Amino acid sequence: MTHDKKKEYSGQFRLRLPRDLHARLAEEASRQGVSLNGYVVYLLSSNLSQAQTSAYFEEKIADTVMEVHEMVSSMTVGDNEPGEMVWANSGSSSLVTQ
Repeated sequence: MTHDKKKEYSGQFRLRLPRDLHARLAEEASRQGVSLNGYVVYLLSSNLSQAQTSAYFEEKIADTVMEVHEMVSSMTVGDNEPGEMVWANSGSSSLVTQ
């Protein structure tokens, strides 16, 4: 985010929530020894970081699964030894044996 973009946000917004949730958040903030505002900022930033990290790794895992699938799909039975598997698209002499 550019410096000019940050100027558009005051750092404040009004949030309406159920009374029981407000009470539970205030009680937990008190137990933690922090302000309600500080506790809610912590919860929001932690959740956002977890969501972003999760999305990043979900994408990386999906890419890896596709890459492995393509590698396995490209395997052919080798001509040299019975049961020998060879990567069809590999430029190396790597072998996979059963």
